[in-house]
Amino acid sequence: MRKTGGALLVVIGLLVSGCGQSIKDLDVPGDFQRLIRDVAVGGQPVFSGKTCFSKPLEERQSYRYRAEFTAPGTLAEVSRQLRGSAVGHGWQPHRTKDGEFVLIRSLNKREVVLSAVADGQNTKVSAFTEDNCGGDVPRDPLLNLVLGDNADPDLAPRQRQLLASAYDAVHQLGVAITQELDPGRVDPAKTPSPPPIPDDYPRTDLKTCDVDAATGAQGAQWVSSGLVAGFHTDTTDFKVVEDRIQAVAGKRWKAIGRKDDVTKRVSYELEREVGGVRAALVVELKQTEDHHAKPGVNVQGGIVTGCVPPTVG
Repeated sequence: MRKTGGALLVVIGLLVSGCGQSIKDLDVPGDFQRLIRDVAVGGQPVFSGKTCFSKPLEERQSYRYRAEFTAPGTLAEVSRQLRGSAVGHGWQPHRTKDGEFVLIRSLNKREVVLSAVADGQNTKVSAFTEDNCGGDVPRDPLLNLVLGDNADPDLAPRQRQLLASAYDAVHQLGVAITQELDPGRVDPAKTPSPPPIPDDYPRTDLKTCDVDAATGAQGAQWVSSGLVAGFHTDTTDFKVVEDRIQAVAGKRWKAIGRKDDVTKRVSYELEREVGGVRAALVVELKQTEDHHAKPGVNVQGGIVTGCVPPTVG
């Protein structure tokens, strides 16, 4: 597991841009300090703050806030303690592709990342958040843990169960619609149910999401594209296709958020609740032609579930 350390901060502190603007120390705000102290599991956090964009500050404001503390106990023990403490304060646990434990939540609409590494018989915990950090400033090592699809939410058992039920309901609807609109086109094996392991299917993602945007509390949701892929050849009338889709969906699925645009395209969602979790099929209809130049309506659909916190009972 990668260790983070003070050497990076020294490098940043010495960096001077071509514009003549040096990286400057900043006071660490109280809300960031409180977030970390709430989950410090007996450690004493040390905080540091710096600008992280090397152009003049009046042109672009920036910050990077860090915290570090040492907690007694092995990495496995401290990780369990951190998880138990953090989920009640709005953090969503994650695991990286290498199995590293990461906690993520939001503060002022910016991501806060916390992780731990073994430090002898103890464990060193580091956290950071940043905004407007330029590419000429070294990337914080903790950011590497969560960039792209490197870290997936590590679901609690009940959280996993509820998300799987919502995903499965949309999956079944999508397969039924595709079979109705374009018989023989659908391949259920390519839209797996129950939910796949993240990254086994490139168009299916287990993502972090806002349980409460006001507080920054995080949870997880399933998002998948390419569930429905059909071409309706006997009409170009959106209403006809929508009625046919609704007939397959039945009364439990409600159509919401219908939008038209000038490119002969319609989008809306079919949604229902499954175990108290929102399950939605995002539908997009487009007037176009097939490969024989025959006009029709192309139908695409994907999955979106509600955002479920790890504290769900």
